[in-house]
Amino acid sequence: MNAVANHFRLGRFILAVALLILLCSGIARAQPMPGETNPITSGFSTTNGVWYKSGARVTPAGMSEFRVINGKAFWKSDGFYYYNSMTSQTSGSWGNAGSCTALNASCFFVENGHVYYALGSTYYYNDLSVYTASSQTWRNSGACSLSGATAFEVDGDSVFFRYNTTYYYNNLSTYVSASQTWGNDGVCTQSGAFGFVVSGGRPYWDISLTAYVNSVNSYTASPASWGSIATYSSAFPAPDTTYNPCDYPYIATPVAGAATNITTNAFTANWSSADGATGYYLDVSSNSAFANFLPGFENLNVSNVLSKSIGGLAPGTDYYYQVRAYNSAETSANSSTTSVTTVYFTPLVPVADAASCVEYNGFTANWESAKGANGYRLDVSLTNTFASFVAPYQDLDAGDALDWDVTGLSAKTAYYYRVRAYNSNGVSGDSSTVSTTTASPPPALGIVWRKPKVIFSWATNPPNFYLEYATNLSAPVWISNSGSPAIVSGQYMVTNTSTNTIRFFRLSNPPCP
Repeated sequence: MNAVANHFRLGRFILAVALLILLCSGIARAQPMPGETNPITSGFSTTNGVWYKSGARVTPAGMSEFRVINGKAFWKSDGFYYYNSMTSQTSGSWGNAGSCTALNASCFFVENGHVYYALGSTYYYNDLSVYTASSQTWRNSGACSLSGATAFEVDGDSVFFRYNTTYYYNNLSTYVSASQTWGNDGVCTQSGAFGFVVSGGRPYWDISLTAYVNSVNSYTASPASWGSIATYSSAFPAPDTTYNPCDYPYIATPVAGAATNITTNAFTANWSSADGATGYYLDVSSNSAFANFLPGFENLNVSNVLSKSIGGLAPGTDYYYQVRAYNSAETSANSSTTSVTTVYFTPLVPVADAASCVEYNGFTANWESAKGANGYRLDVSLTNTFASFVAPYQDLDAGDALDWDVTGLSAKTAYYYRVRAYNSNGVSGDSSTVSTTTASPPPALGIVWRKPKVIFSWATNPPNFYLEYATNLSAPVWISNSGSPAIVSGQYMVTNTSTNTIRFFRLSNPPCP
């Protein structure tokens, strides 16, 4: 063989080595596992651990690893994986639902509508073609590899696996119920095959810098082998198999919870348990986009715990955290982001806003939220120096409200108010002072009785007063009079028909919005 050909083979051999390392190491996923990344489809919902579709039950309670693939439901419960064909709806439930693996199956995944899983060191296949109502199982499930198989791969309805130093092929064409096995396991490479890839249903590999391909188009029972092996002189095609599901076990995305134990310089990050996780990675940043990280908190491996204390922080500062679950071979997507603000030593000074709902005997004081505040204190005075206070509005605790109704005041009088924020560490300085003047008192209400009519009248200035009544003076709610006033000789006038009940009338400001 000439030097050019040798160099070409060496290059292809190095590529094959890289492919094998990628497939066997679990460092990176070459393509998504079917079902592993499949989102829950629209129309499914969960309540108290049970999944529903169109109001009908899909799963029992207490299951895990729920996923929907091509409209069919799969989940894990009591050590089995289950399948729901979703083909019919009866008595509020979808069916038929039944187990589709053996007890304690692992490496579960779905390809082309079929189920593959590992039990011990043997791989199994289930075509989901038969449902047995009495046992609530989906069949036929049977072994599709030798015991001790590794590097299991799926290509369409065929499988490849490595056993000792040789690769095998199984076309899954027949099911033997007596032995509960699928197809014919047979050798498809020489011993010591390296850089094994599958494309177009045909396997390719290298041995001692020589490339080979197998047609796998015929089966010989003794010795059990497939196809005919030939040397191969072109570049390897790209692989098209689904790689070993045992390299990529199921893992859910955790949910980041609210922070707890928040102080001036620390907090505790919390998150939920994720199915399939053996540990978690934590990111903490002062940037909501995680453009930077706190020292030591970028992809921090916190092991298999559901909380982590973070200290050494700045007071009154916004922080953000997210988590990812991991297991022996895979890492989940990022959780949602949780934000938390450390406690201020003392809160910032709040901003006092203009008064609203100003009436003749009161107004509403308003202010804005202040960072670090747990609550606010309000002062009201007749002087802008606050030399004295209007009772009971001296250092009045307004809680965490951002407004307060100030009542019992005099009409046409100037008042001043200010607020302070407080937390467990202290009280802020005073806000700026806001001044407001109460409105004019209501005009005198005139009344004339011209049986069976009662006529009420009052001046049009000051404006914006309306007539209301109650059946007793201590009534908590007064009712607006239904008659619309007319203006007669510069006064409002309302005429009511007298009744045989006692009513009390008064003029009042319009209610505040």
